[in-house]
Amino acid sequence: MGESSFSAVAPPVFDGDNYQMWAVRMETYLEALDLWEAIEEDYEVPPLPTNPTVAQIQLQKEKKTRKSKAKACLFAAVSEMIFMRIMSLKTAKEIWDYLKAEYEGDERIRGMKVLNLIRDFELQKMKESESVKEYSDRLLSIANKVRLLGSVLNDSRIVEKLLVTLPEKFEATITTLENTKDLSKISLTELLNALQAQEQRRSMRQEGVIEGALLVEHQDSRRDTEDKRVRIGNGEHLEVKGKDTVAITSYEGYKVLYENKRCLIKDASGKDLFNVKMKGKSFALNPTAFISRAGATGTWHKRLGHFHHRGLLQIQSKKLVEELTDIDDDMSPYCARNFGKQHRQPFPKQAWRGSEKLQLVHADLCGPQRTPSLNGNLYYIAFINELTRMCWIFLLKQKSEVAGGFWKFKTKVENDGACLIQTIKSDNSKEYTLETFNRFCEKAGIEHQLTAPYTPQQNDVSERRNRFIMEMTRRMLHKKDLPKRFW
Repeated sequence: MGESSFSAVAPPVFDGDNYQMWAVRMETYLEALDLWEAIEEDYEVPPLPTNPTVAQIQLQKEKKTRKSKAKACLFAAVSEMIFMRIMSLKTAKEIWDYLKAEYEGDERIRGMKVLNLIRDFELQKMKESESVKEYSDRLLSIANKVRLLGSVLNDSRIVEKLLVTLPEKFEATITTLENTKDLSKISLTELLNALQAQEQRRSMRQEGVIEGALLVEHQDSRRDTEDKRVRIGNGEHLEVKGKDTVAITSYEGYKVLYENKRCLIKDASGKDLFNVKMKGKSFALNPTAFISRAGATGTWHKRLGHFHHRGLLQIQSKKLVEELTDIDDDMSPYCARNFGKQHRQPFPKQAWRGSEKLQLVHADLCGPQRTPSLNGNLYYIAFINELTRMCWIFLLKQKSEVAGGFWKFKTKVENDGACLIQTIKSDNSKEYTLETFNRFCEKAGIEHQLTAPYTPQQNDVSERRNRFIMEMTRRMLHKKDLPKRFW
């Protein structure tokens, strides 16, 4: 009864895409129907002896039926276009082997697919409008495709990818996790739960009622009672004075007018001060977002493009502009012109330079490259000795290999030069601030200097050497007319 009910379930249909996923599902489906044996080994059904027993007749019939059912299941599990290509094959094993050879490909093709998927994985970044679940599902989809092709992509790799590519709004959660847990051992589920919890709290705060806003609870217009009141944000009740357009006289002659889902605030002379749009059931007023009325000095200052005060006084004295009068002798220094004049100060020249070999080593990671190398590498890390400007380059397949590359470099140069690395200087990227890298430097007694975020000028030695390496590589490839994978 159980087998007959399961056979009523339609098999997964293969249309030429995602063969690995279909093969796993189809193998499970055939095993549940006890038909996988007919595909796994192409056995021959022996003929019956001269005087067969009932058991022999039944066994021969079952074997023939099993092969026919397996073939029928495969025919039903492919699209019409693929069926046209396999309908001439005789056995279920021939059909299975043909589909595997046609759509799975050989080892070389699978390797190329894995490289493309890994490159796509490394290039993924979370969008501002995207939720944590959507971004993690996108990464897990790529990871599952890599796993179906027979390669390994652990959850720890996905955890590292999430930590490196999350937007700045999740920085608080990541910092908390760094202080309370070992990020090299945190599970993917634990990280996603922490990020989704912060995301949910932020969403609830945005949807909540803003403190200090005037909240009015509307009464049902169909209720015909003598005592009509509304409850405001502080819990008190006020008597209803009118409906539709409502004007409220407040202190110091200001007026508040509610009309067409807007709150209009006017001064004593009747001029508009604030015009606040209703959101949900409240009017959120942020006075700092509005510009109050100013005197003649401020008005002319804004009209003339935030011209400086001394210039306004000269214009007034020379009567260059009509009606420009009553300019005050002093003006507030806080003005929008200060924002327009902002510029970055020049970076000071580095005061300290290494005076001994390996006293200071600069490090910088470059990548991911658009084209993988012959060995599938997407990154390279360069180490430059401050004193001699000697450069060592190590090729990496992923960012998480930075600590291993530094360990190889340290072992090599310390053995060759008979001296120890004292200080390493790098930017503030995640691959340099992970617990693994910091623990290694601390254990080896190496001081790790970090530059300020988004200031490559402080890591000038590495940045200039990276540019030199890339330009030299492009020239060599162009000169010999070689493809980019030979970089």
